Amino acid sequence: MSKYHLTEIIQSLNKEEIRNFKLFSARLQSGNERNKTVVLFDSIKTENLDEFSEEITLRFFSDNNKNAYYRLKNRLLADIEQSLLLLHHDKDEKYIIYNLIEIANIFKYKSKYELAHRYLLKAEKEAQHSDYADLLDVVYGEIIALANDYYKINPEIYIQKRQKKPRKPNGNPAGAIPDCYLELSPQKYQLCFS
Repeated sequence: MSKYHLTEIIQSLNKEEIRNFKLFSARLQSGNERNKTVVLFDSIKTENLDEFSEEITLRFFSDNNKNAYYRLKNRLLADIEQSLLLLHHDKDEKYIIYNLIEIANIFKYKSKYELAHRYLLKAEKEAQHSDYADLLDVVYGEIIALANDYYKINPEIYIQKRQKKPRKPNGNPAGAIPDCYLELSPQKYQLCFS
């Protein structure tokens, strides 16, 4: 893993992602002062400054406060990650299912169990429709966990559904590790895609 994690991420962004990040950051800034995270982003992206150099630290903190600079870097990284999640939230069916699970968890933490259950049922439907057995297993796990707090859910139904997951022709549950991977030894390294 490269030590220049932030630089790698910034350099990997395309025009759409950069524009989305700057719009996302503009919503977060207060007043007329330009957001420091955007300035740091531009310094790394367009000026190719080393993210660990003293020059860039002094640009933001004249007293060369490394802790404050690292907090700014971490905030920039978190903002980039959030803007990417918002931009790509519906690009893949898996993202949609993950988002439904996350929304359900938000309602669970707010003790809105009926809403959480509805979102998990929606996630179950999406996972079944998209044939993602691994995510379906996660959804069933979340529903079973929610049953501890929400009395209207019968966990037995979902335990049985979890046990009756569709099987592939080789007998493994869908999404399980194929037998051929389990039989590989270091001496007989071969790929199998059955």
